[in-house]
Amino acid sequence: MRTARGTLLTLAALASLGCGGLRVREQAVAPDLAWPPGQPRVRLERVIQQRTAGAPLVSWLAGSGTTPVFARPHGVAWDGGDLIVADPSARRVLRITASGRVGASPENAAGAAVAVAVCPAGIVASDSEGGRVAVLGPDLRRKRWLAEGLSRPTGLACEGETVFVAETGAHRVVAIGADGARRTIGDRGDGPGRFNFPTVLALAGGTLLVGDTLNFRIQRLDPASGAFLGSFGQLGDAAGEMPRLKGVAADSA
Repeated sequence: MRTARGTLLTLAALASLGCGGLRVREQAVAPDLAWPPGQPRVRLERVIQQRTAGAPLVSWLAGSGTTPVFARPHGVAWDGGDLIVADPSARRVLRITASGRVGASPENAAGAAVAVAVCPAGIVASDSEGGRVAVLGPDLRRKRWLAEGLSRPTGLACEGETVFVAETGAHRVVAIGADGARRTIGDRGDGPGRFNFPTVLALAGGTLLVGDTLNFRIQRLDPASGAFLGSFGQLGDAAGEMPRLKGVAADSA
């Protein structure tokens, strides 16, 4: 039987590098990475699921009841105190304020966006289906396509004016400058700095974290050069192992 703490640790493996006391094989850990990081810091704040359409009596008379906020939510990012959510099934990007107010992009503003990131250029969203990356304004309207012709782009992260994209279908990471110039990092393989369907990205302390999904690990890269810095994780179903890697994030620690 799993303990409550064990359940939290399993969730933390997918949610945050700094939120779970997990054990991995020593040789897989980068020498400068403290692992496990200590006591988990996980707390459920709220669940956003549905909203009432109008006042209760009006809703009852109209038969509208409640309406779902999401069809199939996927990627999320913070824009100040607002939560930005990519909903590929609805083909929209949503903004949810701290008070619970929901705003939505025009349909197809970012195609079937699966991931979002808040960057200096605007809100960046990856349309995996269309092979494109969109830049949206604060009102969630599309300003421009940052890149097109990519092979199944998914995870996003940004550092300054550079946007990093996990180009899943090409087994690499693409760095896109403000002028649209591209630099590629890695190719298909299982060695250091090589990928097998990478899907999620995060930046933490000047390090690019890449969820190397079908190599069952997280790799750490220098974002400026793309140089390999270390990795952790492996195939398995024990704590610290990553058979179904879905996301990566890092806290302030």
